[in-house]
Amino acid sequence: MSITMGRNIEDIRLGIICPIYPPKYGGGPRHAHEILIRLVRTFNDVVLLPSSDTFLIFNNEADKEQVLRTIDQYRRLGFEVPEVFDDLLGKFRIMSYVEKARNAITLGFNKKLSNEYSRINKKLDILFDPIFNDLDIIMLSKKLSNGKYGFTHQSNLTSRYLIGRLWKYLRYSWPAISLYGLAIQIPPSIMNMHMRRLMEVHGKPRFVALLSKGQAEVLGVDRWGVPYFILNPANAIDPELLNHRGIGKDDYLVFYARMHPEKGIFELPKIIKVLRDEYDGDVKLKVMGAFPNDGVRRVFFSLVRRYGVENNIEYLGFVSEEEKHEIVAKAKVLIYPSHSDWFSLVILESLALGTPVVAYDIPGPKSIFGDSPGVLFVREFDVRGFALMVAHVLENYDYYLRLMHYEELLDFIRLHTSWDLVAKQVIDLIKKFSVE
Repeated sequence: MSITMGRNIEDIRLGIICPIYPPKYGGGPRHAHEILIRLVRTFNDVVLLPSSDTFLIFNNEADKEQVLRTIDQYRRLGFEVPEVFDDLLGKFRIMSYVEKARNAITLGFNKKLSNEYSRINKKLDILFDPIFNDLDIIMLSKKLSNGKYGFTHQSNLTSRYLIGRLWKYLRYSWPAISLYGLAIQIPPSIMNMHMRRLMEVHGKPRFVALLSKGQAEVLGVDRWGVPYFILNPANAIDPELLNHRGIGKDDYLVFYARMHPEKGIFELPKIIKVLRDEYDGDVKLKVMGAFPNDGVRRVFFSLVRRYGVENNIEYLGFVSEEEKHEIVAKAKVLIYPSHSDWFSLVILESLALGTPVVAYDIPGPKSIFGDSPGVLFVREFDVRGFALMVAHVLENYDYYLRLMHYEELLDFIRLHTSWDLVAKQVIDLIKKFSVE
């Protein structure tokens, strides 16, 4: 007998278990937020349980305050957040790197948090995690929802295998390689081992949602033995971005993302040096985004000085959405040497703003944008090839600017202008698998 027999499908008792991150954490948390606000509009009874990664990413007390403010916003939207979360947050002591590494092996904090949440007096029909950066949803599934759960997989991996992640880290993080940086390549492998073990104990998910075909290939999800679905569209942008098209182009390039080595920021000075030396001595690059820490900031600017491109790169910091859109719309080319994306909202936004893109050929974005006019892919880590491709676009700019107005591209962009369409796919999966 269906658990929802005799009541509306909207009366499904839904549990959300996911990390709640401070601002500036990129496309994954943004995607999760857009989905969450639509879930609480659809289902009448939604419990939000902030998962362990909410706590593990704290660097200072200010991060805790930001998360608490975000939780208050979710409560005002209609989510039920048990008071046990507030108690745990108030008592939580920020972990050292060593403690976080130990937790990746033992899952000690995850288990403690799951034990606390399992005491809430609530029986749910299904659990859902819109990010899946930790394993709490699996650990809680039997206790809270009779084993029924599903998730959207957004946890970033540069490679499925440890040796591949280590090799890539050594290449994109030079000269800022650290023991910590090497060490954090290990937890995804440990998480995969824990995931397989926990699924044997608690059961496999009823569904997994993915963002791209490239992601499915990298994860090897075919071998998981679970139903998986590639969302299409998997992300969305504000249709208002299309209004910025046609405002004219200025003579500069642009990059924006989290200012993290895996986004290729240490390759930016090298790319600009090649362009300056071999194409245009006055080439300009505007860079936008927040650095994760002062160490990465120092290394970035030391590379800018080492390659002598201080007069060619302008760092604007973390800017407002409105200012960012205006800057990207007026740029000639987005240069995006990212090593870690399953989709890339940055590329989608740039196309919507009418700016061609040069990017590395990593599986996620290439499987999404490989056939899109105006997106050119270069072999990963080929810095010189990247610079020469940017020069090629600039030398043939009228042609690439016309591509921005191809109906095929505009149709693709319009498909990706509704978070409601993205959320509907997730809502349908939750409805389907909560009653089976």
